[in-house]
Amino acid sequence: QPDPPLAPKLSTQDYTWGDVSFVQEIADGLGTGSRRAREARLHKFDKDTKKRLIHLICRVKGEKVYDEEKVVGDIQIKLEDADLVIERVLGKMRVENTNVL
Repeated sequence: QPDPPLAPKLSTQDYTWGDVSFVQEIADGLGTGSRRAREARLHKFDKDTKKRLIHLICRVKGEKVYDEEKVVGDIQIKLEDADLVIERVLGKMRVENTNVL
């Protein structure tokens, strides 16, 4: 299945080990199971985690990320966007790591 057409793809050099570790925590936090269960777990993340995830989602999608903060109500994240970040960051890292051996 081809990747959806997005703005310029980030290479693995664009992610820090902190990003990779954070995305692994997100993947572990979402776990497996039904879509409804995974969405429920996604919405239970604290606001700081959600903000950091949104920042990564924007980077993966090639959208401009601003440093200034605006306070908006409850932060809602789509499960598809979280899965996209997990796939892009961890999927590429796993593939590249197998080539090292």
